[in-house]
Order: sequence, then C-alpha cells, then structure tokens
Amino acid sequence: MEILITTFGLIIKKKMNHEPLKNVYGAKGLNLTDYNWGKNRERAYLTDSLTKSSVKFISKEKKVPFLLVLSHYAVHSKIEAPEKEIKPYEATQQIFDSEYIMDYENDAMSKTNQNNPTYAAMVTAVDRSVGKIMRVLDKEGLSNNTVIILTSDNGGLSTTKAKQGTSEEILTQIYRNDVSTSNLPFRHGKGWLYEGGIRVPLLISSPGEKPRESECPVTGADLFPTMLDLAGSFPSSSSTDGKSLKCIVENKNCTEKIYSRPLFWHNADTWGLTTTGNPRSSAIRKGKWKLIENLDKSSVELFDLETDKGETNNLATILEGKTKQMLNMLHKLSETIHGSEPTPVC
Repeated sequence: MEILITTFGLIIKKKMNHEPLKNVYGAKGLNLTDYNWGKNRERAYLTDSLTKSSVKFISKEKKVPFLLVLSHYAVHSKIEAPEKEIKPYEATQQIFDSEYIMDYENDAMSKTNQNNPTYAAMVTAVDRSVGKIMRVLDKEGLSNNTVIILTSDNGGLSTTKAKQGTSEEILTQIYRNDVSTSNLPFRHGKGWLYEGGIRVPLLISSPGEKPRESECPVTGADLFPTMLDLAGSFPSSSSTDGKSLKCIVENKNCTEKIYSRPLFWHNADTWGLTTTGNPRSSAIRKGKWKLIENLDKSSVELFDLETDKGETNNLATILEGKTKQMLNMLHKLSETIHGSEPTPVC
C-alpha cells in the first residue's frame, strides 16, 4: 500500500498489496510556529517551502509505499503573502456598501463578500502548490495509481463578536481587522456549528473515475477508512468512527446508507465567546434535518437543509416532534462518545 496526502488534504498512491506503511512524512525541521513566512521573511514563503519539501519527498520515495500529509497553514491567520502576489488583486479590490451583516441574537457580525487581496494571494499560493504536486506525480509516473483528496478543516474566518449598539465606525474597524472572507450563502464561519463553520470542500480524484458531484454529507472521520479502502487495505471486520466513501467515489449504490446516518459535532471551547463569537454548542445532522443545541443559552434550532441551506428559518417551535426526536438522538450520541449529555466542559 502506498499513500500520499497533500495540501489541506490527501493523496493516496495505490499499490494493491498489504505491505505495512513504510514512510510517514510530516514537517520536521520547518519552523511552523512562525506561520506563513517562517523566521526569515526574505528567505521563503511557508506555503512554497512546504510544497518544495513535499515534491522532493515524492521524487525520493516514489518506489516504496509512502504517506505524505501536506497541511498548509494557508489559508489561515496571519493573513500575509508575498507582495508581488498581492498586487494583482489590489487592482481589482472592491469596497462594498454592505460589507457585513449583524446577528443581534448571537452578538456576532459576518463578512458578506470576498474582497481581501492578501487572502486571495494566499489562496493562489495553495492553488500553485496543488499544481506542483500534481505535476511531480505526472513526472514520476504516479498519476495513474494515485488518489488525490483535497479538503479543509473548517469554514473560513468570516464572523467575529460584535454587540448590538456598537457604533458603525467601530463595527467597520472590527470587520476590516478581524475577518478576511465570507462563506455565504452559508451562515457564519469558523468556530460556529452553522453550515458556514462546518461545511467545507471535499474533492476526490481517483484513477479511472469520471468527474461527478455528490450531495451526500460526509465528515473528516470518513477519510481514514476511505484511504485504507481505496488502497486495498481495509479489513472488513474493522471498526472505525467514519465510513469508507469508496462506494461514492466509484459511483456505486451506497449513497442512501451514508446519507441517512447521523453526523455529530460538539464545540465546548470558550475561545469563540470572545473571538469568533460562537457559543458553546452541539449539533446533529440526519438526512436533511439538522439540530443545533446552544449550550450557553439552553436553546435549540432545527433546520431543513434541503430548503434552507442558509439556516435562516428555525423550525424548532413549529416541528416540536422532530425537534424532540433529534435532540434525544443528539444526547444519546453524546453519551456514547463523552459519557454524558452535551454540556460545556471548559
């Protein structure tokens, strides 16, 4: 089995045998604590440095099973990029009349557009990285037995704390300093359990498979069994938190089984209370239904994601039976995982 992982994602190099994983590549020796530039700004941009190391690794280890995990700090704060890559986006930058929307119920403010030139330059750097990784796979003859998985850990940083009554001048200053992107039409962003915080791109490229789209909700825990299954090394008796997505990748009839399972999120960290503005909360999704329990306000929200992807219409008081059913399911899942019902833990 040979596995390779890239960008905020994964690449799996397939070789149909069951040899143990021989090489796991991390970022040893790189100063990741200095974020995107590293210690010496004049030397290298971290995104490019990580990519360069990964390209070297692929060429060196191409004949043996390997796992490469390339998890870029971009796109992430600090929001910074090489000046030469920022300038083209500055020329097209727009200032919008409505740059943010207020969520007075949650004391939060969300960006409504994507017009940050430095953020755009960071995305460009990651895009360039993906291109370099794919070119070295072609060069080394690895493309025909390589699965590429590209994903992200959470939604973009689009929301910050802002209380009702704050002046327009201060709101504009907070908005321009603290948030850098927008997740519309999805609600809010990083830290929140609304779709803007947890719905992220997932692209899987597998040799011999034609491009297609799937609306089936999946989760990060599915990637481990998927990698093993695609590489031919997933024991049928294996027990994992996630489900293999191989049948979706190969367009086989399994989507309904995966679609109908419950998915669970829990965020009881307190950092969001003063930064991104999100409350401590838990959420569950089953099919088209999604319920969020606010652990700070002891309140619940129920959404039909098929008709309301922006989560603007709370159905909790209208569909009380469905709300109770989903809430009970959420608490049972939490008891299974945490040994108790969802409560703030810090």
